[in-house]
Amino acid sequence: MLAGVRIIDTTRLLPGPYAGWLLASMGADVIKVEQPGRGDYIRQNWPRRAGTSTVFHIYNRGKRSIAIDLKSQEGKDAFIDLASASDAVLDGNRPGVMDRLGCGWETCRARNAKLVWCAITGFGQDGPYAGRAGHDVNYLSLAGALSGLRGHDGKPILPRVTIADMAGGGLMALAGLLGALLGAARTGQGRFVDVSMTDSVLSMQGLRIAEELAPGEQRPAGTLSGDGDDLECGVYETSDGRFISLDPYENRFKERLWSLIEQAGFGQRPSQRERGTVRSVLAHIVASQPRDAWVALLDAEDVCFAPVYELSEMQSDPNVVARGSLGDVMDPDAGSPSLSSPLRFYPGACERELGSAPALGEHSLDVLSEVGWDTERMDAATQAGAIWWPGSGAGGDSRTRGEAI
Repeated sequence: MLAGVRIIDTTRLLPGPYAGWLLASMGADVIKVEQPGRGDYIRQNWPRRAGTSTVFHIYNRGKRSIAIDLKSQEGKDAFIDLASASDAVLDGNRPGVMDRLGCGWETCRARNAKLVWCAITGFGQDGPYAGRAGHDVNYLSLAGALSGLRGHDGKPILPRVTIADMAGGGLMALAGLLGALLGAARTGQGRFVDVSMTDSVLSMQGLRIAEELAPGEQRPAGTLSGDGDDLECGVYETSDGRFISLDPYENRFKERLWSLIEQAGFGQRPSQRERGTVRSVLAHIVASQPRDAWVALLDAEDVCFAPVYELSEMQSDPNVVARGSLGDVMDPDAGSPSLSSPLRFYPGACERELGSAPALGEHSLDVLSEVGWDTERMDAATQAGAIWWPGSGAGGDSRTRGEAI
């Protein structure tokens, strides 16, 4: 699908690598530009198997790695040559960093008018926070999303899924980059795509913003919202200390849920005048039975229900297994878990199998050769420490030579 499309990925950690992994799963040639000696910081994460960081392996499969020092003239030249022969750049640096290095958007576009440049930052390319450091929870906080995630004590809770990084950064970058590539193919002109993770998270909150900030008529007290209301919606503990989630928003799902509960003899639905007790009554009913009893009762009907899985349970769920969502689970080369791309296309599968994540600088010589560098030039750059590859002995770190850590 994207065979022949070359993407330069300068990003680290999670947002950009996630977008790059999805692009690779669609057949793009994703070249990961890394710092000699260290590479992507997440290479150093634990746990590791066969010397490879497990999370690095998951989100960098199918990419190629080139290790170049962008602070050296030879490194800048290598990057510009590479960008001039590519379709897009994924940039995970703070605003202005690549410009100060001498190999930013304007410089590269002068050599390649069709080049798409997608920059993923916490707060965007302009505004008073543009240069500010931050991570996932900071973007959730400033976008107002964390205030909507509260525990029983009313305090905001820290999600264990990096929502801003993956959805706000990775997926938004994927959408913007693909849109700009389509435009470049039609017009011959590339675009700069400014992806702010804070803006992205904010854009996902239309429902809350409409309810809490929008002026105009409000729903009269005591009336139902839309087709029903959210009285039953929630996470409920079962008698064995596990949990189920319920979200029967529409009336037909509510009727079905309460009908099943009553037919099983587990309890009775509160009357209309007792609507304020729905949650407490339902919590008491759910707590009377183990989770597996609820699964057996509710799985057979459409009631917008699911057991709350631990990850160890999720991996054996029939739907996860049937769809192959965990890929090959344990990659035979690295012994690490893998994930299948969530993007499915029919007919046919992905363009290619992704294989393992690359070793630091594993493809440095191949990639530079493809953009016209001869052996003499690569040797000189290697001796200067501007490029690095396993076994080169220049500009590297003994911890990373020949393997991904």
